[in-house]
Order: sequence, then structure tokens, then C-alpha cells
Amino acid sequence: MINVSGLNVYPKDVEDAVMAMPAITDAVAFRKNDRFAGERVALLFSADVPVAPQAVREWCSRQLAGHQLPMEILQVDAVPRQANGKISRRDVAARHLAGEFNRPMAGAAS
Repeated sequence: MINVSGLNVYPKDVEDAVMAMPAITDAVAFRKNDRFAGERVALLFSADVPVAPQAVREWCSRQLAGHQLPMEILQVDAVPRQANGKISRRDVAARHLAGEFNRPMAGAAS
């Protein structure tokens, strides 16, 4: 669970909303520390084609409450999974904090 200014956000709710968007193939919502709200929602997603973060945010804004909206949205080649195929939100958050997902995607225009 992500606590945004005292309001609970369930990552699965955010992921379900994003996964309903055409072209999105995988998504993971995770917590990111925020000095004003305590925590915010961040999102990694993969898609068949490049999708603008603003388009994802606009899609989510029609399905989620304001405090549930991802504040940082990054498209990656593949959402990282463990050997058993599951997603570790803690691992994704730690890797994000380390800057791993800030590099351009393979095949992305430079």
C-alpha cells in the first residue's frame, strides 16, 4: 500500500487502470518518497509502441482519484520480474531510486 498524504493507494488499482489502456503490455505501480505528501505513486510500464507519459496520466485521470495518479511515469522495454515471474515492488523501487530506469530504452530515438 502507498500512503499519499494519509490516503491509501493500492498499487493493483493503479496497475489495473493502466493495463486497460490500449498498447500497454505490463505495468507496476510502486511507492516513491515525497517530501510533501510522504509518498507518491510511481509507475513503470511496457508497451508495444512508444506511449507518452502524459497520455498514460490522462487515461488514469479518467479512472482514478487524484491521489492515486502516478506522479512519475516511465516506459521501459520490460517490467523487471523475479526468476519466478513475479514483480517485487520493493526491488523496482530500489532500482528506480538507484537511477536504473532513467536511461533511454533500447531502440528509443536519442
